[in-house]
Formats: sequence, structure tokens, C-alpha cells
Amino acid sequence: MKSTVANRPILSVVIPTIGDRNQLLDRAVLSATRAWNTGEVEVIIVLNRNLSALPLLIEKYKNTSGVQVIMSDPPGVSIARNVGLEKAASQLVRFLDDDDYLYETAAVKQCKKLLDSDADFSSFAIEIIDERGIKSGRRQPIQTDDPVVGLAASNRLQLPLSFVYKHSFLEGRKWDESNSLAEDTIWLLSLLASRECRWQHSSEVVGVWYQHSKSRLSRLYSSSESAIAVADSLLRLLPYSGGVTEERKCAIADGLWACIIAGFKFKPVYWTKISLTLRQFAPLSIPDSRFYKLLWSLKVSPVVGNWILLPFFLALRMYRSLRYGQ
Repeated sequence: MKSTVANRPILSVVIPTIGDRNQLLDRAVLSATRAWNTGEVEVIIVLNRNLSALPLLIEKYKNTSGVQVIMSDPPGVSIARNVGLEKAASQLVRFLDDDDYLYETAAVKQCKKLLDSDADFSSFAIEIIDERGIKSGRRQPIQTDDPVVGLAASNRLQLPLSFVYKHSFLEGRKWDESNSLAEDTIWLLSLLASRECRWQHSSEVVGVWYQHSKSRLSRLYSSSESAIAVADSLLRLLPYSGGVTEERKCAIADGLWACIIAGFKFKPVYWTKISLTLRQFAPLSIPDSRFYKLLWSLKVSPVVGNWILLPFFLALRMYRSLRYGQ
């Protein structure tokens, strides 16, 4: 790969941080830079919250080639990612959380393959490792050439760690700063809804989704709020400009059923309406569950199944509230 095109680096890596886990941040920065030559990669650390840490971070990285530290305000991981994206001056862009890290060789390979293709973005597999160093699994992209099918279904891989984008593809696009719920999924679905995309993917592992007990960048949220936000984004794919094929309808329906099941016990009337909308464009779709498949074989719809289960879930919520205060 040529290190520059019109004096631009190959890759910009945007790393939001709140400045309170510096050892993890150091590891993330090193994993993003170590396999590249000077001038090929820039790392943009975006301090978001705890802005008193800014002078310390600037001092820490002032002699590290290709690394710059900036700040964003007000707080919010999507705001920080947008600030970093605006500063990026590269051919490719990657978003990396400060507690995750890349496998350097695979990360460079992913970038090279994307640059050598006509794809708009690429996603590779990731491993899940905890703070004891124990591997607890891996996640990989759904094996399909259609990005709508691959990213609308409930078992999508949506973690920013997995993805690299051509900068030209992200022109004029921003993370939704008004929504801090399931922002990774909503970002990807918004890209799909904007126009037809070309997607490249691989089952090769590119990095580690690190599980730990320290603070998180994203806000904690209930399954109800998250499900509503994701369902709204999925429904926006229906009038898709490139046409909704049967395969895409099935994937969107699968994603919606996951939202419905997660949120039904909190807002049953709302999710019943979503279920009826889903039945209009995918009348034969059902949740991927033995219970719902059994009901379907008995000619009972999943909507009715959710109402059958509702008393059980409400009793369980009351029990947890009385015993654990949640």
C-alpha cells in the first residue's frame, strides 16, 4: 500500500475516552499503530467527559507520531465519534473503543483488502476476552453479500471494533447524537437506509472485545428503550431505495422479532402494533424460538404467544423488584 494519497494517511482511528483507564487506552493506541509505517495511520483520541484529564493526555502522547488528542463537549460517545470523524484526514476510518484492541496484522490486512476493492466498508470477526484473559467466544459477520441481510438480522455483528469504512462513504454522515441507546446498531442501520452499500466481510478475527469491570463509554439502558430505538431504525429500511427483497424482509423481520420479544413485557400495546406492522410485510415470519415455533405449528401467532407469556414476565418483574429492588 502507498502510505499516502494526496498527502493523506491510509487510516484514521477514532478512539473516544473518558480518561480514566489509561492502561487500556495505551493498549488500544498501540494496537492501532504498531503495524503501520510512519505517516500511514493517524490516531485521534477524543476525550469526552472528565476534561480535566486533557492536559495529561496531550503531554503523554505529544511525542507519539501520528497520535493527536482533542476534546468533545457535551458528553456522549456518539458526539465524540463525530468530533473525531470530522478531524479525520484519511482514506479509511475505524472507530475503536478505548477498552478494546486490534490484532495488528489482521487489522492492516482488512484495510488493504478494502482499499483494493470497490466495497464501501468491511467487517471482520472479533474475539471476546475477559480481564482474566479467558476467551469466552467469538462473533463474526453473517455470511452474505447483502449488507441489509447481514446487519438487519438479530444475530448481526454491530461492534465498531469489527468495521473499517472508506472515508468517502462516510462523507456527510454522522452518528446520531440525540440517541445514546444501542448507538452502534443504529449507526449501521442508518448507513444502510441512506443508499445501496457494498459490503466486504471475513471470518478472520481482527480484534478483541474486552470484558471488564471498569467504567463504560456507552450509557446503560433498559432492554425496552434499546428495543424501541433499534426497531425504529429497522422499520426505516422498509421503504429502502434499492428495493426490499424477500431475503431482506426476512432479515428485517428477524431483527424486529428480537426487539418485540425484548420489549413486549414493558410496553405490550406498543409492541403489539409493531407486530401487526411486521405481519403485513412478512406474514410467515416467526421468532427463532422453540416456543414460538410450537405455537406456529398449532396455528397460534407469535403476537398471541407474547400475550400468553405476559403474566409470567410481569410476575417475574414484580419478584425481582421486591427481592432485589430492580
